Amino acid sequence: MGITPEDIEEKVFRERFRGYDPVAVDHFLDAVASGIRELTAQRDASVARIRELEELARGDVGGLMHRTMGEVERVTADARNRGKQELDRARRDAQELLEQAEVGAHKTLAAARERAQREEQQAKAQAAEARNTAEDTLRVSRDHAYRELEDARSRIDKVRAAAEQLEQFRASYEDRLQSVVTEQFAVFERIYQVLSLPELPRELRKLENLTMDVEALASVKGQSNGRQPVPASSEAARSGEPARSGEPARSGEAARSGEPHQRDRNSSDRGDKPAEKPAGEGNDNFAEGTGSGKSARTL
Repeated sequence: MGITPEDIEEKVFRERFRGYDPVAVDHFLDAVASGIRELTAQRDASVARIRELEELARGDVGGLMHRTMGEVERVTADARNRGKQELDRARRDAQELLEQAEVGAHKTLAAARERAQREEQQAKAQAAEARNTAEDTLRVSRDHAYRELEDARSRIDKVRAAAEQLEQFRASYEDRLQSVVTEQFAVFERIYQVLSLPELPRELRKLENLTMDVEALASVKGQSNGRQPVPASSEAARSGEPARSGEPARSGEAARSGEPHQRDRNSSDRGDKPAEKPAGEGNDNFAEGTGSGKSARTL
């Protein structure tokens, strides 16, 4: 026999994808080797028995040979039948193991493919979710940055507008301040010129004398008409208007008769002449305080 039980036990097969289960094949080969070893032992026992029978039957070679050959044929046939049965059973077991291995391989491959597809779908879903989250975050960040930029631009425009208004106000204020300073300086210079006139005290005394003459004339006219003399200052107080220096206050029939004293007429002519006003602000106060002096100076 060309194959021994040791050859079967030590046989090594190459592994390939979707091949047989190595453990099942090894178990099957072990079973086949065990069966062949048992058959070999039976064969050896039969050979030993044949030899024993040959030695015992040397005396009766014919009958013993016949019996021995019959026994040998029976044992050989029995061994051959048993070996064939064992071989057929081994082949059936191997075929079943092969079919089971193929079914298991198909199931394993199908499960692996299904698991791979499921993991691939999960990975795609996670990638899509991550991409959507990143896009949402980017869009929110971009919108927030755009709003911040627009707000900053608006604040910058407001600050620039306020700065321009402040600059315009500063320039206008400087112009007005310069104009006021110039006018005030002109007023002060005019006051200084007026106060520096050497004839101012003399003119003021003349104005006082003229006022006294006017009051005396008014008193005389009032007595001639049966009235009490009314000073010019009292007349002005009753009328609610301030008495102007250099202009006599007419009262009673003297004012209505139109016949004032010659000095009164002259003084009135001199007092009706308007006083000059200095340029700039504060001219009204200056005119009220110095109008009589100017009228007297023009005599």
